Amino acid sequence: IRAAYLDEHDRYRSINLPVMLEERFESAEQGFPVPLDYKGYCFGGDTRLLFQRDVNAGRDPSVWRYQYYDQDWLPQNGVRPAIADDVGLRAPQEKERIHEAMNFIARQIPLQFVSIDMYNTTRGIAFGEFTVHPGAYVQFSSRWDETLGQWYDDVAKPDETQIQNFVTKFRDIVQNHD
Repeated sequence: IRAAYLDEHDRYRSINLPVMLEERFESAEQGFPVPLDYKGYCFGGDTRLLFQRDVNAGRDPSVWRYQYYDQDWLPQNGVRPAIADDVGLRAPQEKERIHEAMNFIARQIPLQFVSIDMYNTTRGIAFGEFTVHPGAYVQFSSRWDETLGQWYDDVAKPDETQIQNFVTKFRDIVQNHD
């Protein structure tokens, strides 16, 4: 596995080092061999904007398909003018479960903002990662940049005790995991 990824790194330079390995997911959505990536933009434990990414056309990001949704899964076009939206993607049947899972995870993390990645797999809704960086933030339209900034400002900042309790709780979980 290591040799294959190093070879891809040498050939494409699209893989950053170091490489992390994760479980391979099988898509629950018909017609998508690679599961669609769902990102939740969560503010104070509430997922307010959802992002759907389809990478099934190959490695070249210029052929990927994207769609943003509000928290009711209504398409939101023009969020990032640099990418085409309204390209035939639709909200999944499991949309409510994906949204609920994002909210559940976001409520465990005492931050004003967190982005959560989920996948709709044959084994259920799967967690990918969370990050405090929304990605491609310089590409948001001015309207959405202001909206996201307002949502961030509307959420109370966590106090030091909340952050310390979060760190202690999850450090304990990791140390005691078999």
